[in-house]
Amino acid sequence: MKSRRLTEDADIRLISGIMGSYDALIVRLSIIIVFTLFLIGATLFVVGLFYLVDAWFVIIGNYRFFPSNWKVDMFSRIIQSIGSIVLGYAILELSRSILREEITEGSTIDVHLRAREFLTRFLAVIIVAISIELFVDIARYSTQPEIISEVMWQIASVGVSLAFMLVGLGIFLKLSKKQ
Repeated sequence: MKSRRLTEDADIRLISGIMGSYDALIVRLSIIIVFTLFLIGATLFVVGLFYLVDAWFVIIGNYRFFPSNWKVDMFSRIIQSIGSIVLGYAILELSRSILREEITEGSTIDVHLRAREFLTRFLAVIIVAISIELFVDIARYSTQPEIISEVMWQIASVGVSLAFMLVGLGIFLKLSKKQ
């Protein structure tokens, strides 16, 4: 009887040691993922700002940061810079959400509330980022009437998908709220 209890205590210590190292591994991986996402998002954001400043200098003073052999018109350059800024911001917001949820406030909030807040924030950032990219694509292809008819259905399907995502997020929020 005593040996069985010692064996059970050893099993409990072994399992708690494994789970403790598992939690530490998850935190380490989360930090690496957050750092990588932060670098990617910050780079995209800064490059987008740099493109926007470059376009502004071309408009006001015919000065370019980039070589003049670029075959991109000014409207496309501004659209690309806005798209890069939006994508960078979305990635930065995602890394901030992961940092907040997985590392800093891991066990202080109710699990259901954490999941609801994280999914809401994550889907909202994704919906806004894709919506702005959709508007950027509409503006980009509106200047090219020869291909607008080919791209119209793709743009419309992305818009309908975004509408379904927004409705799904609303249903999720309605069903998951506390009574």
